[in-house]
Amino acid sequence: MSWGYWVDLDLELSAKDWAVVRARAPRDVELPRDWTGLRDRSLASSFDDPEVRSSRDTFAKVLGWPIFRTESIRDVRTRGGRVSIRVAVLLDRSVLGVGAALAALLAEAAKAGGHGALRLLNDGTAPGEGGAIVRADRRAWKSERLKNAMALSDALAREIYGDFEEWEADAGGAARPAPARAPKKTPEQLAFEAAVRLDEAGDSEGARKVIDDYFAAGKRRPSARILGAYATLLRRALPRGAAARKAALDRVIVPLTTRAELANERILEDAVALMNESGAAAASIDLVLARIQGARCSWSPGLAANVAASAAVAKDAARRRRVLAALERAGLDPTARRTPFDPLPLVFANVAELYQAEGNEERALACVCRAGRDAAMRARIEKDRGFAPLRTLRGWKAALRGKLASKR
Repeated sequence: MSWGYWVDLDLELSAKDWAVVRARAPRDVELPRDWTGLRDRSLASSFDDPEVRSSRDTFAKVLGWPIFRTESIRDVRTRGGRVSIRVAVLLDRSVLGVGAALAALLAEAAKAGGHGALRLLNDGTAPGEGGAIVRADRRAWKSERLKNAMALSDALAREIYGDFEEWEADAGGAARPAPARAPKKTPEQLAFEAAVRLDEAGDSEGARKVIDDYFAAGKRRPSARILGAYATLLRRALPRGAAARKAALDRVIVPLTTRAELANERILEDAVALMNESGAAAASIDLVLARIQGARCSWSPGLAANVAASAAVAKDAARRRRVLAALERAGLDPTARRTPFDPLPLVFANVAELYQAEGNEERALACVCRAGRDAAMRARIEKDRGFAPLRTLRGWKAALRGKLASKR
């Protein structure tokens, strides 16, 4: 299942200090212990990815990472000798560790004389605490929990995505803002917030039914935000019965195949997983590759992991090769120092299976080694995938090395 948190960095420092800070890297920064301010230790550790914290990329390069280029705010401005930096993006649970890079930038900027804040906000789909804010300057680093996280998350979502349900499309397909919104909450807002409350109370099925009722009313076409929440809830509580299940899946999949503005990797990620679980792995591959080819979305680590899993499930050689070619074009190279998929080593484990099916044991071995570099992630991959009968990544590596040796 997929859920996420917003990370929202806002800082300011002098242009002279920024010239120094931008050349530094996350590996140069020592973050305070428990820097997130989150109570949940497991959640806090998800934001504290050792691989991200040890990155050699300068902060100038960090701000150019692919994850900050789409469906995000990335604004660096210089005015009157001062530089202001704003970066905000929704991170899927699989890549929360990217937040450590922004925390390191905040810490380094504060050390140089700047000041700012980093907010971590539950986007409404995560089954955990609402969020926290970290404030830093040269004198102190302070973190505290946020009581109004839901309202802040909603405002940030509208800042980035806009209000799709109040937009119209002109004859050419371009979206234009409708007249100013009335202050009262829209039906979608009410449905979304009611679903979040039920889900937080442990009633995922009830939350799904609330959105089902909203869809059934059919007054407005749903926005990316509520479709994403619905896809997440479906993975937690699919309806019983083949007809009800198909109707629910179609509510997510049909908009993805017909609406150009839904270039949302998080919806696609859950949709692909749902299609795999429903016996439509081949169709899920075609859906994603069509969107990638049409530049209607880009590869996120979670989406890459799920599509690679689809290719393994589908057992279709032509589709498998198309997936591998698409991921390689996107920068997936297990021998490279850094790739866009590093925040989620599971990608490499899933892709290793594809290379192995192609008879490329050397490339498969490189992927397995890449997937197992971090001990914590290695344990998570082995738990998620099962690995019977190999049991461990180490066993998989040994088997691949044995095959390579027998070919020599």
